[in-house]
Amino acid sequence: MEGGRELYEYCAERNIAHENCGKVIVATDASELGRLEELERRGKANGVPGLRRIDAAGIEQIEPHARGIAGLHSPSTGIVDFPAVARSYAQDVLEAGGAVATGCEVKDVKIKQRSVLLAHTRGNPRGRQRDLLRRGLGGSAGGDGGRERGPADRSLPRRLSAAGARAQVSRALAHLPRSRSVPAVSRVHLTKHIDGEVLVGPTALLAGARDA
Repeated sequence: MEGGRELYEYCAERNIAHENCGKVIVATDASELGRLEELERRGKANGVPGLRRIDAAGIEQIEPHARGIAGLHSPSTGIVDFPAVARSYAQDVLEAGGAVATGCEVKDVKIKQRSVLLAHTRGNPRGRQRDLLRRGLGGSAGGDGGRERGPADRSLPRRLSAAGARAQVSRALAHLPRSRSVPAVSRVHLTKHIDGEVLVGPTALLAGARDA
């Protein structure tokens, strides 16, 4: 899609590490085929370039160490050094005369005709509080533009929150995934990173409060 293409171009212009490694979503048994079909429908509706359905042989050809009865291959999916991207974005903002505020909690959001005004105080915001900003911007608590949500992203009662944990695959095995392989229903990702590490997860752990 346009955003992905522009990010690849941005990384190339700024010499930021990136890799167009592709992604395979795997259905491991017949019970997951309906889910796979829905993901295919959404992907094509959203204009994911090159998205195609593959069979068991196709999965093995792309990912020799993966097994499944059917899959989706997204050749345009990739990975980037996103800390470097974030630093570069921040520098762009500063050079354009803007300011970057970190380590603070957004207290209020005012949407104006040509801008969004954020009121904040210095604090210790956490990623699990991003739903509050979405609400302030007029979105839903779990609004993600159609992105598939993991278990840690679901809306929970006010006094509960969820955290996801990931484990690092041994360096001796990190070369096995060629792309990012993801089971269709269980959503346990094998996430390849630009530094060569591979993470497996996430889990979903309930917490008693947002900052627990």
